[in-house]
Amino acid sequence: MIIYLVRHGITEWNLEQRIQGLTDIPLHEEGIKQAHKLGEKLQKKGRYSIIFSSPLLRAYETARVIGQYIDIPLVTNPLLHEINFGQWDRQQPKNFTGSERKLFDQWRANPASVSPPGGETVLEVKARLKLFLKNNELHEYQRPIIIVCHQIVGAVLACTLKDEDFSKMPDYYIKNTDYRVISANRATILHDR
Repeated sequence: MIIYLVRHGITEWNLEQRIQGLTDIPLHEEGIKQAHKLGEKLQKKGRYSIIFSSPLLRAYETARVIGQYIDIPLVTNPLLHEINFGQWDRQQPKNFTGSERKLFDQWRANPASVSPPGGETVLEVKARLKLFLKNNELHEYQRPIIIVCHQIVGAVLACTLKDEDFSKMPDYYIKNTDYRVISANRATILHDR
């Protein structure tokens, strides 16, 4: 099975380098243009089975625009929402100082080693993504599927599907409206570890 793992289009907060986490930010005008370009690109690549999307506006709007080009069902799933960044949500990391800066730098270097204060751990994200994979029987789709989500959730999902350690997460960070193609088999998707 082939999965096109897509990151949402750019938002105002991406431009401001502000952590958006669970805050529901719509796409910036440029993000809408990016989504149209990606829709055209994916349309040329072939046919797909379904689009799954995070319910957060920035992902849903991206998925909706892509769907205009490839005319397949779009299903939102709350398990695909971005990591809960807790106290870091809405903040600009450039303003972090002292112990907060140290913790954030540690988290960026190895997201599984610490969690955002009051936020979600990477292991908690993995648990809900495993539930998403199990509940949606992705292995049953004959054509590639598209999953539109967020940077951290996308990286955790990629590591989970590839059965890789979370230290590899930065290798799977995707720029806005870019995508990564992941090949996964039924055993990988249903593997419960």
